[in-house]
Amino acid sequence: MAEDKKGGRFLTRLAEIADLTQKTFKGKTSIVFELEQDEYQKAMDQIENIDWLSEQFKIDISGTDFIFLLQKSSTDGKEPS
Repeated sequence: MAEDKKGGRFLTRLAEIADLTQKTFKGKTSIVFELEQDEYQKAMDQIENIDWLSEQFKIDISGTDFIFLLQKSSTDGKEPS
């Protein structure tokens, strides 16, 4: 039950974004989040039945795709210039 509440708020916010995009644009909408490890992990924690080793996952809410990607870090730890 606690997981439902935690994930529920996350999914409710995504549903609100989906609703706004559908009211603004006609057609298929895809929203991509490229997240650093900690933020990606927080997003994964909100979803049930997920492959914890995956570097990406997708949630479809009312025809809007929310795509979450794990940001690749550079080999030297510095941001690309």
